[in-house]
Order: sequence, then structure tokens, then C-alpha cells
Amino acid sequence: MLDRLFIRKASLQDKKALINIGHKDHEAVLFFPNIKTQLLNHLRGISGQCYVVNYNSEVIGSIYFQNYFCREKVLFYGYLCVSKTFRNKGVGTYLIKECLEIYRQKRFLKVFCFVRQDNIPSIKLHENFGYKKLNFFLVSQSCQFSNSANSQLSSFWNVEFMDLRTLDRLMLDNLFNIYQKSMGEDYIQFFGSSLLRENFILPKGTFLQNSYHFLKECCKKGANHRVTILSKDGKYFGYCLKHNELLKVHVIPEFLQKEYLPELALLIKNIAFKEEIETIHLFGLIDVPSSILVNIKMITMGKNL
Repeated sequence: MLDRLFIRKASLQDKKALINIGHKDHEAVLFFPNIKTQLLNHLRGISGQCYVVNYNSEVIGSIYFQNYFCREKVLFYGYLCVSKTFRNKGVGTYLIKECLEIYRQKRFLKVFCFVRQDNIPSIKLHENFGYKKLNFFLVSQSCQFSNSANSQLSSFWNVEFMDLRTLDRLMLDNLFNIYQKSMGEDYIQFFGSSLLRENFILPKGTFLQNSYHFLKECCKKGANHRVTILSKDGKYFGYCLKHNELLKVHVIPEFLQKEYLPELALLIKNIAFKEEIETIHLFGLIDVPSSILVNIKMITMGKNL
């Protein structure tokens, strides 16, 4: 069968086939609620590239790539889908192998992806290619938010809703410190923690510099990129960043005690309600009570090319 497969760039004519092989209910909706818009953007080459694998003339699989940090040649991919009829037949392996070779020839240096923790076949597939687990994070989707608990939580946590354009350098440094600790050492090291310098003086194009400047750029964008800063007893331990359709939550894990988690999860839920966002990504929080937020645990996996 494998000798009858061939890979090519997808086109707009492939849209219907891509939806039929699983994209309408694929886990990518956990990252991009408006998945159809993302699909069209990739097919048009606006936000990345899409490759499909054909068996004879039938599209049976696809994968999407995005240049995550262009200067560092870091590649992200997702939406790896194979038609149900052709699963467990080596199609996914073929797709990853061929695409990685394409980007290796383009001199990309690193590649990473997100995999659900309960998707054991996908985890094993990536490990066979040499991928390592970099960190864990939670994705939560819920349409039933309530702000009824805001008043009783306000005395427990110190919550500051801030326009990002008003943040000064000291606060930005606090947020970046939280970001690094919430992502974990393996994740930061994979993307070049050795390049970190005091006061974030970094060579141009490094991962940490881009992450830092991402926060700085968010400061200029107003309502679509608002931050909620979390602190207790005068110490900053987390923040919630409204980033387009997502609420990205970063928390310093070692600062939290287990008995705080239910209250914190409820607080995050209420912040999402205030921001009118249904999809939440939580970094540093692994044991959030499922009775408050319906969670799916994800793994970031990466390798050097």
C-alpha cells in the first residue's frame, strides 16, 4: 500500500476532503475554536502550509505546519489526521517522515507539536521519531460560566485586570518570570534557555526573546490582548492573557498548595466569563478539579531536526 502513497501541498479544492477525514471534530478545535477559518488560512498559505497524502486519487491524510519562530527556524505542526479507513496502516508514519524531510531540506532546526496525553498511539509514533516530552498543559472548554463567586474570591486572591498598554517594564519582567516557570525547564531548554541573559538581553530571533517580545507586542493591542494578574500576600504567582479567542493561564507551580486549586480554578473560570472566552489553556496547573473545569491534558513534544 505504501508504494501507492504520495504527498503534496494541499489546495482549496481539498477543503471538503479534509473536513471529511476528521477535521470537523479533530482536537485542533481545542486550540482554534474557529477551525474552519484556520483551515482556509492554511490552504491559502496565510498562517502556514498544509500537506495531504493521496492513495491513488483519494486524500486520506493531512498535516498542517506553521513557522513558529522564523529566525530560529522552529517548526510547529498539528491537525495530523488520517481517514478512519486507513488508520494503523503506516499512513501517519509516512506523512510525518516525508514532511520532516521537506523541512529538514529547508534547514529548519527544531520541530514540536501537541498531543493529547490519552492518545497513546500518537505519543508512541512521535517517540519512534525521536520526540521528547517537553511539558504538560491543560485545555478546558466550557460554555457554562458564572461570575457568582467573584465576590467571595476577591478577598482570597488579589486580581488586577489591566490594559496591557499600561504595563511597565517591572511588571512585564514579573510576567515573563511566571511564563518561564509555568512552561518548565525542559520546554525552555529545548527552545534555548542557554541564550537567556540578565535583563533579557538576547540574540535576535531566539525563542525566549520572541516570547518576551510577544508580551510586549500584546501591550500595544488593547482589548483583544488584556491581562489579568494574580497575586497573593504581595507575591505574583500567575496571569491570564486574553489572546484572541483563547485565555492563556500561566501559574508558577511550586507557589500553589493543593488546597488552593479549587478556588483558583473557579477564579479562572470567572475570568473567562468576564472575558467572554470559552477555551482556556492552563500552563503549570495539572490538577485542576474537573468538577469546575472540564480538562484535557496535553503534552508538548519536540525534537531537533
